[in-house]
Amino acid sequence: MKNLTFLFRLMAVCMPFNLIAQTQSTPLKQIRGLVVTTSSANKSTPLPFASVYWLSSKSGTTTDEKGKFKLERSAPDGNQLVISFLGFKSDTVYVAPDIRDLTVHLKPQEENLDGVEIKARQDATFISGLKAIKTEVITESGLRKLACCNLSESFENSATVDVGYADAVSGARQIQMLGLAGSYSQLMLENMPFIRGVAAPFGLAYVPGTWMQSIQVSKGTSSVINGYESITGQINIEYKKPEHIEERLFVNLYGNNEARMEANIHAKTSITPRLSTLLLAHASTQQSAIDHNNDGFMDSPKTSQINLLNRWTYEFEGHGHAQFGIGLLNEDRKGGSLDWENTNRWYDQGLYGLSLKTQRYQGWGKIGFYLDDHGHNNIGMQFSGTYHKQSGFYGLKNYEAVQKIGLRKHYYARRDYRKPSLQRRNKLPIR
Repeated sequence: MKNLTFLFRLMAVCMPFNLIAQTQSTPLKQIRGLVVTTSSANKSTPLPFASVYWLSSKSGTTTDEKGKFKLERSAPDGNQLVISFLGFKSDTVYVAPDIRDLTVHLKPQEENLDGVEIKARQDATFISGLKAIKTEVITESGLRKLACCNLSESFENSATVDVGYADAVSGARQIQMLGLAGSYSQLMLENMPFIRGVAAPFGLAYVPGTWMQSIQVSKGTSSVINGYESITGQINIEYKKPEHIEERLFVNLYGNNEARMEANIHAKTSITPRLSTLLLAHASTQQSAIDHNNDGFMDSPKTSQINLLNRWTYEFEGHGHAQFGIGLLNEDRKGGSLDWENTNRWYDQGLYGLSLKTQRYQGWGKIGFYLDDHGHNNIGMQFSGTYHKQSGFYGLKNYEAVQKIGLRKHYYARRDYRKPSLQRRNKLPIR
């Protein structure tokens, strides 16, 4: 009996201490905290919408716009709290059972994130989404799918531009947009007026296919930035540039069963890290008399052409960019009746002969400079000059035309009705 009484007294004395110990070890149901970062000036800045979660249970929350958070706590959550924020190092802190409020300091991430590269296959022909004006772009891969071998043959698969023969005897070709002739369309080279005036009838053949990087076509009155001539639309040609091509030497040869032969050579070199140059050379000839319909006239004239272009690019070390180019072209074109060249006094035999010789020289330049470090404001200048001369005869009509475009514009054409002499019928010019 005495032993039982002693046991009950001992339990009564120890019970309050057990209750106190259990109360102290029971975790709090909710903790509050603040997530901040400290600047170099020891100024704390709250981090809004940082991620806060328990390491064991993965239950958590995010901070509000002031960097504060409230988080429930239970036995499965454990004592380790993870705090993370984009651009800062994640941190894992130990939260004692008796902690109600805490402040966590995150350090900025010192390592830079790797860039993300996104690649996509570009269509051969697409509508540009970067321009306010609806513009169809024919890329270099799209040009490879077209017939060949100059600009006049590069719209075979394009519904935007129609190209047809304006004169089958001379081989003159013209484009049509919106049902109107090519004189109402503006043809440009890298946003500068290109084929105009005297050069218009044969100018589409002055641009070799391998020289072109892309073609941009816009229908309708698009913009007056580049002139007033674009009533039905604009066609802008982009030539290849030394900074955009990888091959140092490119050679292209072409021939067909009608004795048409062409050769193209591209050569690129870097003079200095800031100065590079590209030489484009083209030579073509077609000397066979073709008459598939047996009407006594050549279906297309005999031609021979040499075309050279040399362009230079210079970088001003982040302050600007400059481009310069010079080109020359020499072309002979003969058409009309079959074998008129080998017939004495062909004009008295009822035959028709055509002979034209073209000499064209051009130069152009572009210079641009940044006015601020961000490149949002800049100033630029572009200029070009062209000398174009054609001479020859159409049947019994002698023809000579000269056009100069640049600081001083000058044009004249002369025709007369004298019969060409036998000694000079194959010589140019005939005056």
